[in-house]
Formats: sequence, structure tokens, C-alpha cells
Amino acid sequence: MGMTAEANEIFHEKPFFPFTEKEELIRNVRMSENFTLSVYLSMDSDQYSIKGDRPFFHLLGTLIAEKLFHSLLISGNLSLPGK
Repeated sequence: MGMTAEANEIFHEKPFFPFTEKEELIRNVRMSENFTLSVYLSMDSDQYSIKGDRPFFHLLGTLIAEKLFHSLLISGNLSLPGK
């Protein structure tokens, strides 16, 4: 099974909408008082369904959000309040 992933865009605002009609919100994670990450997934598969396999994709969205949050902190592109 071949799988691919890509980051279309990273917004510093709060985009609670999909980029295209194919993308579906799989997770919103509030990382800090002023920062929320929204993870959208676009998938074309006969084996998996975002709605049918919701717990898996919910966990996947959490892992992606946490990884991105830590990467932004380490790179200096995001700072926590009071830092």
C-alpha cells in the first residue's frame, strides 16, 4: 500500500475550513492559550474511510499536530507567551 502525505500550507491564523472539497478536518488541537492546530486530510482509498476509521485518524491528527507544534517551537517560528 502506497501512502503519501504533504503539508499544503501552514497558517498562523485559525483556518477552521478545508482547503478543498476533498479535505476533511480530522483533528483540532489546542496547543497553548493562543495557538490551535487544525489537521485536514484528503484521502482516496477503497480500504479506509475517514468517517469509518475515525479513532485512527483522530489519533493520527493528534500526532501530526504535536509533531508540527514541536517543530515550530524548535525552529523558532513559534514562541510561547511570556518567552
